[in-house]
Amino acid sequence: MSDAVQRFDEDRAPQCVPTRVIRAIGLAMFVACAVLAFGCAPEPERPNLLLITVDTLRADTLDLDTIEGSRTPRLARLAAEGVAFRRATAPMSLTRPSHFSILTGRYPREHGVVNNQISLPADANPVSRILEQAGYATGGFVAVSLLGRGSGSEQGFETFVAPQRELEWRASRVIDAALSWFASLEPDTPFFAWVHLFDPHQPYDPPADLRAGLDADLLLRHPVLGWQQFLEIAKNSGGQISFEVARHARALYDAEVLAVDREVGRLVDSVDARFGSDETVVIFTADHGECFENGVWFEHSDCLFEGAVRVPLIVRDPRVFAPGKRVDSLVSNTDVAPTLLRAAGLEIPQAMSVPPLQDPSGTSRREVLLQNPFYPADVLPARQRRQVVIRRVAGESVAPFESGSPKLGLVRGNWKYLRGSRGDELYAVGAPSGREENVAFRNREVRDEMSNALDAALDRFPAASLEAEEINPELLQSLRALGYVQ
Repeated sequence: MSDAVQRFDEDRAPQCVPTRVIRAIGLAMFVACAVLAFGCAPEPERPNLLLITVDTLRADTLDLDTIEGSRTPRLARLAAEGVAFRRATAPMSLTRPSHFSILTGRYPREHGVVNNQISLPADANPVSRILEQAGYATGGFVAVSLLGRGSGSEQGFETFVAPQRELEWRASRVIDAALSWFASLEPDTPFFAWVHLFDPHQPYDPPADLRAGLDADLLLRHPVLGWQQFLEIAKNSGGQISFEVARHARALYDAEVLAVDREVGRLVDSVDARFGSDETVVIFTADHGECFENGVWFEHSDCLFEGAVRVPLIVRDPRVFAPGKRVDSLVSNTDVAPTLLRAAGLEIPQAMSVPPLQDPSGTSRREVLLQNPFYPADVLPARQRRQVVIRRVAGESVAPFESGSPKLGLVRGNWKYLRGSRGDELYAVGAPSGREENVAFRNREVRDEMSNALDAALDRFPAASLEAEEINPELLQSLRALGYVQ
């Protein structure tokens, strides 16, 4: 099957692809021959697969325990129909690396994308390509140009929709594009769809109808908050960003999460109405969260605290999980790709070095590798200048920027261990919003045990021999507009 991507005008609904007709005829002939040949039964029906990822979505912004009265009722309903993993951990808190781990089932050090400048290698074999080759109709719908054509995200998708003339799209526009594609499919065509939303990412700018209840005076002064606005505020305030501005930034961010909840509900309701909820496996997760604490503010790319690495993860697959479960076992969003392949009844490649999501009745001791981004030297000075201007937020000193040197870590049990240029760090893993205290020197035995475990994990998951490509001017412009580079 060709990996060619269907190209079409962004503003028009996608049309049916002729290869689907050929594939359907071929599959029908195969099934008919199998039935006639000595009583062989046709292969079982395969479920539809819907993967929804949200950029920069903290786990603690979702209210999943009850539907009635929930801040995020549509996602609470999805969790009630499936299982919510409450200790899902992202391997890196950056858009491209983490998304490519979701799509490949491999850590960033394995697939080689360790910053937003590197594209996914052509031989990465993402789940989209495997499913396309297995006869699935594949459609990808992403909200930001950083994951657009040329990033590697398009691999394996017959239909791929992404911003070209704009930097990003709101969730409603992405969902509209996806629903147009679903309407073009035959109801009995198995599909894999990836829908990516970007709304909670900076700048914090929720839709007008979701601003009700926010502080009117702060809204008048700061209708939108992003790095451009934060730098201007700090310059005019002696390097300070006040408590009230920090609280307002979080309120704007939370309102954007409400927009995501609404649009995800619209998507899932529409898909279920057309294809049936029993026929569609849904996985919802995030690439990473956002830090509003521990000296790291309005940021994720330089944060390995729980606010950035703890992510929501919901799986609706009643054949595997009983509805309404809440799972506190450690898992990772890297587990998504093998979980999708298991749902499709396909063999999981050995290159996917993490297991599919399981019922937590087993006693396996799961570990999750962590890594910070490693930015090229020509990007670092621009990022570091931000901390020269913004020195304190909400009365707290801003932590020094660290992405110029590699930091590796491991989460196991209730401990998170990090190793970097500033020495060892050990944290007791708690709630995503809690303050994290480095206890490495008070718990030397645990620190040494975790250090040895990290060394063993690094041997099991060797780093790819891939050099970062040079930043082209167009990509650099996008990174600057998204706040990754000043």
